[in-house]
Amino acid sequence: MHFPPTLIWGVFLRLLGLVYLLAFASLSLDAPASIGARGVLPIAPLLSRIRQDFPSWRRFVWFPTLLWLGASDRRQRLLLGAGVLASLAVMAGIESRAALVACWLVLLSFDTAYDMAFPWECALFEAGFLALMLPALTPLPSLEIAHAPLPVVAWACRFLVARILFGFGKTKFTREASRDPVYLKSYMLAQPLPTPAGYFAFHLPAWVHRAALAYMALGELVAPFLIFAGPLPRLAAAGIIASLMVGIQLTGNYGYFNVLIIVLCVPLLDAHASLFDRPLLDVHHPAATGATIIIAFLAVGWVLSLLVNNWVTRNWLNWPGWHAIPSRAIRWVAAFYRALSPFRVVHGYGIFPPRIGPPLRWLPVIEGSDDGEQWVVLRTPYQQCDELSRPRFFAPRFPRMDHGIFYEGGGLSHSGFVGPLISSGHRYRFDRVTTLERLATRLLEPNSPVATRFAEPSQLSAFAGGAPRFVRIRVRSFTAAAPEDRARGRWWQCEDAGVLVPPMSLASRSDTSYPTPEFFAWDEIYWRRRAPVLDAAHAGIAPADDGVDKFWSNFFPEVLPARDDWSYLATTVKRVRARFTAAERNAHERTFRLLIAALGARLEPHFLGTREPRLIVPTWFDVGMLASAIVAHGRDSYEEAMRDPASVVVRANDMTFVTFATFEQGMLFEGIFRYETLAWHVRAARRNRRAWGDEPLAAPTGGVPGSVLMLTPLVERFPLDEPEAAYAPVRFEQRADGVWAEYAGEMSLAASIV
Repeated sequence: MHFPPTLIWGVFLRLLGLVYLLAFASLSLDAPASIGARGVLPIAPLLSRIRQDFPSWRRFVWFPTLLWLGASDRRQRLLLGAGVLASLAVMAGIESRAALVACWLVLLSFDTAYDMAFPWECALFEAGFLALMLPALTPLPSLEIAHAPLPVVAWACRFLVARILFGFGKTKFTREASRDPVYLKSYMLAQPLPTPAGYFAFHLPAWVHRAALAYMALGELVAPFLIFAGPLPRLAAAGIIASLMVGIQLTGNYGYFNVLIIVLCVPLLDAHASLFDRPLLDVHHPAATGATIIIAFLAVGWVLSLLVNNWVTRNWLNWPGWHAIPSRAIRWVAAFYRALSPFRVVHGYGIFPPRIGPPLRWLPVIEGSDDGEQWVVLRTPYQQCDELSRPRFFAPRFPRMDHGIFYEGGGLSHSGFVGPLISSGHRYRFDRVTTLERLATRLLEPNSPVATRFAEPSQLSAFAGGAPRFVRIRVRSFTAAAPEDRARGRWWQCEDAGVLVPPMSLASRSDTSYPTPEFFAWDEIYWRRRAPVLDAAHAGIAPADDGVDKFWSNFFPEVLPARDDWSYLATTVKRVRARFTAAERNAHERTFRLLIAALGARLEPHFLGTREPRLIVPTWFDVGMLASAIVAHGRDSYEEAMRDPASVVVRANDMTFVTFATFEQGMLFEGIFRYETLAWHVRAARRNRRAWGDEPLAAPTGGVPGSVLMLTPLVERFPLDEPEAAYAPVRFEQRADGVWAEYAGEMSLAASIV
């Protein structure tokens, strides 16, 4: 049976309005605790910081949001309310074109605040933009649109769902997949927010998971190509993809992702609205000219983005490796799509690797106390925190913070040194204060929306003053409990695996103001060059105020003991914090970062340009480490390098970078200023290695930010006074049939289990 195209596309747009409604409802529930005035990452001070750092009109292009008109909690509620009304108008067919524009603008307005990089958010941005080129809806009770869509727009909608599915397939089904043919079994537990069905699916026989993986391969590798093979194959693709989404929806909480993909399958029911089913003459119809030009430009970016996945889709065009590409044409293409990136119309898709590893979860667990001795676990509504935490089903509700906290426990964070790899819309997350520390700070405040969001009311009322006096965040390993324990209500086997945020009180809480551009990650060269405050540093002009003298005379002598021997790092950090206030340390760090920025500008022509001698180091980050190591050798060394950078290059090349600027010297000031961040990375990596032999990172390729490659030597050299067994009491090995089981033998820290 063939449905008329006007009906199919009319139903599609109304269902897209429903997805918008789900998205705005989730944002409304999360906003007070996440981006509100008392939230974890408040948007108002962020926009104020951006306004100071980027005072020109360009900030409206780089950070497009209607919240520039006002970012108070009330304005946020009004804007999200407008989004809800607009989505309802789309569903009703009332001024649908204007309503779709409003939906897209409201969603885009919250991107700066939330860093919307999850796959379903990327897909909704793209689907919403393409919907702006579809005909208007007719009002209810009719379900149709005014006329059939332009073939080029229909093709773009089909290409979107094909890209999404193939993006996930290309990530999962590589040569590595054969090494873990039942990885879905582990994934049922290791995923961010499992449902009860996902928990029980873990216990199904291995052959069921092999069959499920085969069906997933059909949906993600075969179905995307069937979409373009004609009407009947397209219908088959729609059925395969939709049924796959139902299975994923039942076993995992991924917000409105599965609902959106099913909605995107609705246009596949139309057998007559594709470039492959209509005469090509239709493409050149005068009404199609504008849409064809727009989609032609975007299609190039869509194809290029097939190379990447959701982890890096927001930032890969900002990787410093683009500067080293000799072809000017390629750099221009990258610059064009880099300029488009704030408007969220081009994305890569795919996240999960083909080898998930053992059925093990690392979860941050929040604890509160009135005396710093007796600690109570604060039970979060969506994430597990102890043995009795039953998995819940709450999709399409999307609890953003709970989803993000899961990755913090596994070692991924925008505030860490992997930020330049996976960073999203802005660069202010690379900070001494992590997201978890900001969360802990808010939990200490009475009547905080964060506290009511992450703790049960009965727990808060048990604390004097309605809030704990002390908060800490530890990480625990979660594995499935034995069947006999589950019968008694115990769902998980939990073991402590170290600290994420040490005990914190209101008196000791960190400064949660946003950093200035001098503090941006070294690999973020595009954003560093956009900031006027760094203009002098870009020109290779060292700072000349009295802060420089104070840095060299007062601060620098305090850090020298740890320069050549990191065994003194922890005591050096304590001494520095005892002598200097937080404001003084912040001022000294700002001076340090301006010093290395100026020296980096002197070294850059030897690294990226044609000036001889050429500096032979792998990445731009290594140039920063070299500049930092020169600062670590003192003022005379630094000023000599500023006068004659060529001599530095000669010595660095002759002696090799590793001997000239050792790892400890290059990372000295990072260890002083960001000790907790480095320790967090080390603990996460050691937990993974201890549990299942996490392999070290490979050599840098494709211009990947060099800060990511810093993590491997960091794990080996960073001193932590903790026994190896503290990182992960539970260890696993993979059996011949691919199933992971608890490991009974002995394993060293660097062991690799395959």
